Amino acid sequence: MDLEVDSHGVFTGKPLGTPCVDRGKPVRVRQQIELPVFLAVGNSPPDIPMLQMSQHAWVINPNERLRNEAQKNRWVISDYRLEI
Repeated sequence: MDLEVDSHGVFTGKPLGTPCVDRGKPVRVRQQIELPVFLAVGNSPPDIPMLQMSQHAWVINPNERLRNEAQKNRWVISDYRLEI
């Protein structure tokens, strides 16, 4: 993420542009990626919009909501959690 710089060249701590979280992820992807096909990897429900815009989606250790969305969309699901 780019940060604002004041007239003295000091970082203000304010973000420039759209933060890459939640609904901002697909916006940033469109700004940064010019490929016709790309893989998106997500691990939480806020990643769903980004996963939906990719041609190849892969979810890692999904919770119930993300797993349901992945199954509905036939995305690859990998679960690496260990049962203890």
